[in-house]
Amino acid sequence: MLSIVPVIIAGGLGTRLWPLSCEETPKPFIEIFEGKSLFQKTMLRITPFLKEGGSPLIVTNKAFESLCRKQAESIGVTQFYSLIEPCMKNTTPAIISAAYFLAHKGDDPIMLVLPADHVITPFDKFVEYINQATKLAEKGHIVTFGIEPTGPKTCYGYIKRGESLGEGFSIDSFKEKPCKEKAESYIASKQHFWNSGIFMAKASVFLSEMLKYDPTNLNLIMSSIDQSFTEGQKVFLEAQYYDQIISNSIDYTIMEKTDKGAVVPANIDWSDIGTWDAYWDHQDKDDQANVLEGQVSAIDSQGCLFISKGVEIVGFGLEDIVAISNGNKVMITTRKKAPELKKIIESQEKEKVSKSV
Repeated sequence: MLSIVPVIIAGGLGTRLWPLSCEETPKPFIEIFEGKSLFQKTMLRITPFLKEGGSPLIVTNKAFESLCRKQAESIGVTQFYSLIEPCMKNTTPAIISAAYFLAHKGDDPIMLVLPADHVITPFDKFVEYINQATKLAEKGHIVTFGIEPTGPKTCYGYIKRGESLGEGFSIDSFKEKPCKEKAESYIASKQHFWNSGIFMAKASVFLSEMLKYDPTNLNLIMSSIDQSFTEGQKVFLEAQYYDQIISNSIDYTIMEKTDKGAVVPANIDWSDIGTWDAYWDHQDKDDQANVLEGQVSAIDSQGCLFISKGVEIVGFGLEDIVAISNGNKVMITTRKKAPELKKIIESQEKEKVSKSV
């Protein structure tokens, strides 16, 4: 069996969890999940795949590398390489950079690509699905994991399965985040899964498919690795080339086009914790379905999420309200409206820029 190298993608700001997630401490690094961050939980769950002397590979950027290393060391993980992007890009440059870096070392391992900010439980069950996916990856497939949907969610993309491949299915098509009516039709078909954004494939297969579908950006990625410089376990990608790379997702660049795609259905509790409502859904609640953390009180209130890392929060006679404080910043919305937070934050940032010009 080929060796498995976990590749953790640790970038992005996660503005949907503002004000706790911010430029200084983005979503993957907020320590509010049983005292650990999602990044730390991801690092801990990959340990079963590290053979003696093996180490994971972290793809991050200059702003977050020290956070990655500090949080990893605090849970006893000290041996890993960081590929440091000079600027934030999407998943295609991150994954293909990792593939070329590993291939450049003379290896062709199976890459287990995991975002740093997902919740996966129970992980021992997910390990069984990884073992299934490994068999497909060894045959040259690029495997993703399709989460068995629990309802017509509109915040996730969907994958429609094709014909059986034994351990999984071929991929018929990828679907963008749908409206509720379309999501309901996907659920009714029993042929669609949530798109997890988790992948397994040989490094060589990622590279060959990138060569087929986006050779220009592959050359830029290769040049940024070839001209990189290493400082201990840190590999700084060359900005001259990396800055020119077009920022696209791996779904768009490869997965929607390749005939090597496969999906393994996974019946697990999974979330990318992309909204405060999703966070509420995955936390322990009191007998009124409230999630309360820090200096907060909920009086005659139901289904609320109150988190205080700053000013005290007191809620009275409320239902399905989200109230988050961090330092001198406070955000209040409904759980239903919480998914729109990213647009609001981006709009405010644009307004600040226009006022400063």
